[in-house]
Amino acid sequence: MSGQDAVPEHATFVLERTFPAAVARVFSLLSDPARKRRWFLEDDGTTIDQFDMDFRVGGAERMRYSIQKGSPVDGMPFINEGTYLDIVPGQRVVMAFTMSIGGRRISSTQVTFVLAPSNEGTALTVIHQGVFFEGSGGPKMREQGWEVLMDKLAAQGAA
Repeated sequence: MSGQDAVPEHATFVLERTFPAAVARVFSLLSDPARKRRWFLEDDGTTIDQFDMDFRVGGAERMRYSIQKGSPVDGMPFINEGTYLDIVPGQRVVMAFTMSIGGRRISSTQVTFVLAPSNEGTALTVIHQGVFFEGSGGPKMREQGWEVLMDKLAAQGAA
């Protein structure tokens, strides 16, 4: 079987975090374009070429960026394109999106964010269901990336 004919890898992972901030604050970090851009993309070594976010059911999100951190994909354009499938304010956000690197699609995913009040503030569950194509690094790499994103979310005011 050639690389073009390889069966893509399917995987689901679940991340759970509790933040000391109120549910409304954590939800705003998912729904406010300026806040999401900060925790999702802004970082040393990241060049952001585009960030558009239309936060409504049926609305689109598009990110185009590159990373310079000593990895094999340094400088290559990353493109994330997604659609908001379901939004329940203060409770849930569901998105479907694709990711491409250097003009080649590497994955197609659905990500669900579930928020709930907890004694400590907000319990956030992130359910990531993905199809990973050749060159994606696979689900373990994506899960590690989302762990980093959860730390950045905390640093932007969820904690």
